[in-house]
Amino acid sequence: MRNLFVVMSITLLFFVSCQKDNDILSVDDTYNSFDITKGPVNIQQFDSYSNENQVNLYWTTGRPIYYPSTPLSPKVGSVSLYISDTSPDENFVKIHESDQVGEDSTVVTGLSPNMIYYFRIATYTETDSLIGVSRPLMTTLAQELNDYYSLLVSVKESPLYSTKLSWSPNGNSIAFVGKDNSGYPNILELDVNSFSIKQLTDYTSTENRLMSIAYSPNGDKIAYCYSPSQTSGETNYRIWVLNTTNLQKEVVTTGRVDGDPTWLSNESVIFCRGTHGPPNIPELYLVNLQNGLEEGITQDQNIRKYTPSVLTTDSLIIYSGEILENDKRAIYQTTISVGTNIPLTETEYWRDLQPTWSNSKMKIYFTSDRSGHYEIWAIDLISKNYTQITHGLKKGVDRFHGAVDPNNKFIAIMERDASWNHVLKILDYMQ
Repeated sequence: MRNLFVVMSITLLFFVSCQKDNDILSVDDTYNSFDITKGPVNIQQFDSYSNENQVNLYWTTGRPIYYPSTPLSPKVGSVSLYISDTSPDENFVKIHESDQVGEDSTVVTGLSPNMIYYFRIATYTETDSLIGVSRPLMTTLAQELNDYYSLLVSVKESPLYSTKLSWSPNGNSIAFVGKDNSGYPNILELDVNSFSIKQLTDYTSTENRLMSIAYSPNGDKIAYCYSPSQTSGETNYRIWVLNTTNLQKEVVTTGRVDGDPTWLSNESVIFCRGTHGPPNIPELYLVNLQNGLEEGITQDQNIRKYTPSVLTTDSLIIYSGEILENDKRAIYQTTISVGTNIPLTETEYWRDLQPTWSNSKMKIYFTSDRSGHYEIWAIDLISKNYTQITHGLKKGVDRFHGAVDPNNKFIAIMERDASWNHVLKILDYMQ
């Protein structure tokens, strides 16, 4: 039964060791069982970071002091860490336990490279009664990608929601949002070969919002989202199109809550349209740049739709969809003609964001918090296998907007560190 989370007495095909303060703990294969219907009571944080050699796990237990209205729950007496190489819900074994309350961590070594592993932690009272179980984390061991280029991007927009970067069709340039020499947010273009930067827009206000940019299929235009004000009552998010030759720009949608443009063809743009008031459930729309006609593509008010990406040769659309009953997101696929929403990733535990098509059309890259924080992942559409693309052991680093260049040499990301500095990075990624 799914409601019974059984920690099996099994012999794993790998050897696991946990390392902390030079202590080595081997796998504990004692039979254990606990009920996953118990929520993550007294688990404030659970996160993992990995490279080709190890997985570092961090967690924080104890009553949240910033929720004074939360009913008191039992005091944590101990924490146990479990691992599975099968699924997020079964075949777990205990590999570590600790009686330290508050911030704690351990290191797991001896795992096989490029294999998916799942972790959960459970809290127990001082009398060994189960308090709660965490959601599962999902990660792999693989080598961290080398930096080819990095640039500090001084913008206040969170890469979780905006500042989408875009490769030019020939792979020679990346367009992104950053502050110009006067400190104003504008669209900038990085020449990947010379590392020179060209300013493409001329906005002179710090009160606007500028985000979600995308080159057209032939590279002569860039679509983006812009609002002259961040004040809620005055926002007017619309899709704009910039001519990359003469730098002329024009608004192409009627607003007021339009965002996340992507190109269906060189003369048509797909975007998300929400509403200024509740329930604000964005749907996918299409605007024809030749006649200005706007038409809806989807009509499913059960899913909030964000950051679409189009496979122009087949008119296939993928997007990040949020089910209204929870805050989880999955990657969905739809088409212009049918409009049916097909889930490509799971929705139960994680938030999958910002999908982009691979050049082979057989793989999708996306941002996900499967490992506890945001990294770049990929899913093979034939085998349904997942791959964690970005790795690193530096705590507090999140990575967003993974996009592979048209020549399959690099992957560009937006990285945010523990101090919330935003860095545009180009990583070596030969495919």
